Amino acid sequence: RQAAGKARAAYGLRIRNPVSNSLANASIATFEELTTRRRYEPLCFKHKQALAKCRGRIMARQRRLATKNARDGYKAKVYRVIDFGRTKRGIYGEIQTVEYDPYRNCRICLVKYEDGEHRYILHALGYFVGQQIISDIDAPPFVGNAMPLDK
Repeated sequence: RQAAGKARAAYGLRIRNPVSNSLANASIATFEELTTRRRYEPLCFKHKQALAKCRGRIMARQRRLATKNARDGYKAKVYRVIDFGRTKRGIYGEIQTVEYDPYRNCRICLVKYEDGEHRYILHALGYFVGQQIISDIDAPPFVGNAMPLDK
């Protein structure tokens, strides 16, 4: 039991004290790996008509329920643009920050490439601020580097 608790603590999770049955195996993120609270605005966009906001009204109409359709005052969701394909080939980048993304299950990293461009990538265990990463065919096999699958 203690070994499992230490393993969870290594991943930035805090084990809840089991004072009730629902908290028996509960854990909470500690957010201690985050390095900034501000998002990088050029890689963000606001989306007011998100699917989650529309879904309730659409389903309510199908069931013929009365809903409040005049709801324009809610705050727009801010989405971060993530580079899933790691399309910057052969250019080294440095991890600047580790940030919290409220619409994802994992943290994200802001990477600044040598040509001055910034991009967000998904954070993995082993990334640290100041680490040099590259996405290339001949990249060394270290944590953070991206290579084709046939290599």
